[in-house]
Amino acid sequence: VGSGKVSGCVLTVEYDGEWRDMKYHGAGKLVITYDQPNPTTGRRGEEYEGGFEHGLRHGQGVLRFVDDSVYDGHWRNGLPEGVGHMTYGGGSLVSYVGDWDKGFFHGRGTLTTRDGVKFEGVWKRGIPGGDMKYIYPTGLT
Repeated sequence: VGSGKVSGCVLTVEYDGEWRDMKYHGAGKLVITYDQPNPTTGRRGEEYEGGFEHGLRHGQGVLRFVDDSVYDGHWRNGLPEGVGHMTYGGGSLVSYVGDWDKGFFHGRGTLTTRDGVKFEGVWKRGIPGGDMKYIYPTGLT
């Protein structure tokens, strides 16, 4: 168990939690802050609290981004996998609750838009599958 902080010219990493073989392992909290927006995601930082295994997010955990996006659910090998709930911030107000596989919506789940329209059914690697139901805020399908 321990904590540490590493700063560089691009990002700052802070970790407080359990270690094994010089890697995050067990329960912990990891905070990453970028000096500039991440070129891949455009985000300026993230905070994860939960389980780690061999330096990767693993088990139950919550990931929060500075744009108010939040993933709360199960992780495997650093990616959302199993059952989880993602709420997208940045003004989109879209959420997904259901099954995940290697970071994608995969299996049964429901995507809800800011207008309250729900897309419920089976997802395959982030794409709606053939068995989808559209539910409008009025209850019509």
